[in-house]
Amino acid sequence: MASHWEEFYATHLPPIDFEDNRKLLQEFCERHNRNNERIVLITSGGTTVPLEHNTVRFVDNFSAGTRGAASAEYFLDHGYVVIFMHRLKSLEPFTRHFNGQKFMDMLELHERGPNTTITVKPDSVDVLAPILASYKSAQENELSQKV
Repeated sequence: MASHWEEFYATHLPPIDFEDNRKLLQEFCERHNRNNERIVLITSGGTTVPLEHNTVRFVDNFSAGTRGAASAEYFLDHGYVVIFMHRLKSLEPFTRHFNGQKFMDMLELHERGPNTTITVKPDSVDVLAPILASYKSAQENELSQKV
């Protein structure tokens, strides 16, 4: 007799981008495994589980993803490589600090004829700079993979 999870996967198709994501994750893990780096998987945001094959009803829990996004930053800061699996529209590492209008309030718009520039307000640089530096470091060193 098949277990519940085996039955679930036998009757539900994988997401459209499953194979692309599987390949990205495999390459990511193999690259960091070769360097003996510690890898952590963080799941974040709410979860939806269908109750039937042709899904009309489902069980859904709601989560903003605050703890998962903060955990990803913590692990990156402590030398881990992070796989961050999150629900669409949940908070993400680094950008979680600037939810909604708070981020927009940190910026200034300078319109000079056809040239428009955007700068960070001087009183916001001390807040934004360390978070941006951490983000850039993680990206440049390929320490995180979003799924």
